[in-house]
Amino acid sequence: MSYCMQKSNNNREVFSPLQISIGSFFGGPIAAVYLIRENFRAMEMESQQRLASVIGLVFVVSLTAAIPQIPENFPTGLIPAVCSGIAYLIAMLFQISKEEEAVSDLYSFKSNWGVVRVAVASFLVYLTILAVYLSYSLNPHRTYKKDASLQHVAFAETIRAESFTYNIQFAGYDFDQIDKKGTIDYEDFLEEFRRFPWIQQLNHRNSISEGASATLTVINVDAGVDYWVSIAGDQNEHGFLIGVVYPKEVERFWGLLKPKRVRLVEVYVAETNMDVEKTARHFFHGELKALMDSLNKLHFFLQQEADK
Repeated sequence: MSYCMQKSNNNREVFSPLQISIGSFFGGPIAAVYLIRENFRAMEMESQQRLASVIGLVFVVSLTAAIPQIPENFPTGLIPAVCSGIAYLIAMLFQISKEEEAVSDLYSFKSNWGVVRVAVASFLVYLTILAVYLSYSLNPHRTYKKDASLQHVAFAETIRAESFTYNIQFAGYDFDQIDKKGTIDYEDFLEEFRRFPWIQQLNHRNSISEGASATLTVINVDAGVDYWVSIAGDQNEHGFLIGVVYPKEVERFWGLLKPKRVRLVEVYVAETNMDVEKTARHFFHGELKALMDSLNKLHFFLQQEADK
């Protein structure tokens, strides 16, 4: 009992490899450098402490400078994972492990709350540094859409005859299988929509229970926006699904980095043919506000990232 009391009162407190790993993951590179440096200081390893400070400073500066160049597809979760892994290895190889602490008269591990405080403070400090750096390093004349949605999509003021192409996907097709049909205008779309064998295709899809549903898709080539119509239900009770696929820029790193460009699809339920023809007219005529108003009057079904 007296040995335990003596160890508790006189030993040096250090961070365990696991504490350093977790603190580095959530606190970022500054937390990693601080925790490793504090361990070397507690262990009275002055040369290693100075080396950790220098290498840590270089690492933080290099990482900060590299962040604006991160590709859109890069998994941002990899950055804290790498920081965490490197910090863990340094603590295990050059500092003290849990097994060593258990038999040591010199060392004990610090409270987890201390790790939490370091992680939170380091994260806020690094986020501030990163925000200031990016605000000055990025081209001040470059602008990005911060809250892009369908209402922000720019249709051309002049609708060209070749602006619209269309394709058909029959019931049971593979989901990436389509029949391309060429250019189309609103009058041709009405004719195609009205003569399309929707009920026959619906019955066929329900009988095979696999593959795609019958779908008629129109693409605004200039705006990069798709408008499609499909059918769902059964022969006695059915309705149309209207989908609009449009580009959107998704924020990365809390809006600090160049947004990632994705394509979203919004799907609405139309109970009548008139709903389809009305929204299609707005789409073909480039009447974006009217299209949004008409869609918002329908039952909203879903919004998600499009496959392509």
